[in-house]
Amino acid sequence: LYWLGRYTERATHTAQLAHVAQQALSGAQQPTSAPLHAWIVQMQTHLGGPAAARLEYNLRAMHLAATALRERFTHSHWERLLRTVEDARHNELAHTLAGLAELTQAQHQDMAHDAAWQLMGIGRSIERLDNLSQTLLAALETGAATDPTGAHAVAQLLGTLPQRMDLQSLLTHSVADPHNPRSLATVVQALRTQLAGLPSGDSDAMAPRFAALPDPTLWLALAHGRPSTSLDEARTALTERLRHAGQCARQLADAVTAQYFNQGPSGEPLTGA
Repeated sequence: LYWLGRYTERATHTAQLAHVAQQALSGAQQPTSAPLHAWIVQMQTHLGGPAAARLEYNLRAMHLAATALRERFTHSHWERLLRTVEDARHNELAHTLAGLAELTQAQHQDMAHDAAWQLMGIGRSIERLDNLSQTLLAALETGAATDPTGAHAVAQLLGTLPQRMDLQSLLTHSVADPHNPRSLATVVQALRTQLAGLPSGDSDAMAPRFAALPDPTLWLALAHGRPSTSLDEARTALTERLRHAGQCARQLADAVTAQYFNQGPSGEPLTGA
């Protein structure tokens, strides 16, 4: 279930990126700016290849993880999963995204909420923390966050469209807004709650990683609280914090893998489907 959560979230992220890239690079809405193009390239480099190809891989991995858990799926849940994989094969990105949204909802509503289900939520939150951090980091590094077309594409991928499309509004909404379910602050709080809900022995083992989690609610407040801080200095500080948040997510993923999964023949932890 942990790997099902991670690969479902990865598939959702890559499908969203493929959809945003397809719209932007086709020029259907407006010409692609240089910062937007650079952001898309950097995002796909982080994924390890074109978003469409990574989506196919992540859906196969999701399907493989789900196959080992077939008895935990309702019939409709399982059929929805198969249709989603098939939609992606036909490059039906809108249908694929809709299917992944339904699968996420079904994972919350239809499955038994036992200890293994808790790990699925942790896997999803880890991926989301890494994805959100990398999305904003790339947006700041490439200048897409301050480019009108780039900022709109970034907001689309983040699943959030603030009323004003300027840098301050984008960052406030995507970093520290407690009412935005996809803000970094909300995701980190969810992850803290999920880790605290583990059995006591497991929770103790995760304590070092728990303590290392960032607190995005403070990031923008710290920047605003220093009148002498220039925009470039604030942006540099935020870039470092985003990079650290991504590192925390990956370190936590390694810790969970080492804690819960068997060792492979070489002594290395097995890394899932």
